[in-house]
Amino acid sequence: MLTRLGHAVRGGCRYRGELMAVLGAFLLFLFLFDMVVLALLLSPWGILVLQKTREAIGSMRKKRYMDQFQDFLLSYSMAASAGKTGLMAFRYSLDELKTVYPEQGAFLRDLSGILAQSSMDRDVHEVFCEYACHSDREEIQVFGEMLLLISRKGGDFCKLTAHCSDLIREKMKLEKDREVILAKQKMELQIITVLPVVLLAMMRSLNPDYLQGLVSTPVGVAGLLVSLVLIGLAIVWGMSICSTENL
Repeated sequence: MLTRLGHAVRGGCRYRGELMAVLGAFLLFLFLFDMVVLALLLSPWGILVLQKTREAIGSMRKKRYMDQFQDFLLSYSMAASAGKTGLMAFRYSLDELKTVYPEQGAFLRDLSGILAQSSMDRDVHEVFCEYACHSDREEIQVFGEMLLLISRKGGDFCKLTAHCSDLIREKMKLEKDREVILAKQKMELQIITVLPVVLLAMMRSLNPDYLQGLVSTPVGVAGLLVSLVLIGLAIVWGMSICSTENL
């Protein structure tokens, strides 16, 4: 029974954000249109806004993570050029990154964990490759496989590492350039999305009966619903256009 209660509490905490988002959207639309039924129909938009907010936060975290990985590639390539290999190169890279990121981001914590495992008589290349296999970024996976292959097959470690690092950094630079191209369109979409709500809220604050003439007739309510559906479709369409996957 206690186990079921614990699962129920965790489930409630998990969906608490969604419930708060729906409640907030309901109160907002109730204030804007003064119609309970319409506010209930539009309240699921709060979940969409919450999802987009979480995606934006997750994207920012991934960006910071990959920025640290990109700096790691640069420092690791410098270490390889200086003749450092294996665990020495990783330790050198970690020390360099700590000077740039004194607060230690997520990638630095992962790198510290890799070095901690390597101190227990494990090959650092194998440990890094295992970490890379669990990553959702192709760049990290490729670099991990490349390091393991070079350590086992041999070759010019310095040139191969530098070449692979340059290719990965160039790919990441292209992704950043693509995001910059869409930044203006994303900002315009956000303004277009928020501006009608702000204007309507201002009109309702100045004149509470602003929409009374519109919502008092069936034709007016139908026209309002059609307008809201069209606005919603335009927002969804704009989001798909501004998606970096479509560029």
